[in-house]
Amino acid sequence: MSIAAVVFDLDDTLHDKSATLRLFALQQYDRYTLRQHGVGERDWLARYVALHTELLPKPAVFLALGQGFGLPAELVDTLATDFDHRLGLHAVPFPGARELVHEARAAGALTALLSNGRDAFQRSKLAGLGLASAFDVVLTSGAAGTRKPAATLFEALFCQLAALRPGLRPADVAIVGDSLAHDIRPARTQGWTTLWKSPLTDASADFSSPQLLQIHHHLIPLIRPTTPQEYRYG
Repeated sequence: MSIAAVVFDLDDTLHDKSATLRLFALQQYDRYTLRQHGVGERDWLARYVALHTELLPKPAVFLALGQGFGLPAELVDTLATDFDHRLGLHAVPFPGARELVHEARAAGALTALLSNGRDAFQRSKLAGLGLASAFDVVLTSGAAGTRKPAATLFEALFCQLAALRPGLRPADVAIVGDSLAHDIRPARTQGWTTLWKSPLTDASADFSSPQLLQIHHHLIPLIRPTTPQEYRYG
């Protein structure tokens, strides 16, 4: 087995979404003096993180926060706009995230990001993580008009990678993701090597660990950037 391209999921794989939400929730609490509106810090933090992890549209999240805490409509709009414009700047990486991406690329692999979410918003998180220029291809559901686990999204990404490395085969691609349903199983259907960021195991995952360091140790030795000649004659 040799890997010539590595595809990464973003949220809960490279990006510690919960840590970022907690950090930003407390920042907004302080910057907009929510205590003066009778909002308790613990209650705000718990409700903020819970609503965002429900994957609701962001306007619905802030509408629910406003209604739940009795906030003025103007303040709710300000909080939502601030979230869109500034959250990405404060994105928190999981330990080893930057090292894994950079070392995969240094080893000669193409690197790609495949993420559900609004395109500009996801790219702002990459900037906050210090990974804005670390990928050869970035494909988001917002840009593609369809979401993982749709096969067409995986196929579109593969085509973009193959355009950069002619002769690339599905077996030469690996994916690192946290979702069995959205990352691992659809990638396995495409014939990719699958690395599941999870403490669990599954037949669809070639390797699994909750730690990026362990995934790093497993993945990097597999990378060998094969040439078009090797594809043709190997």
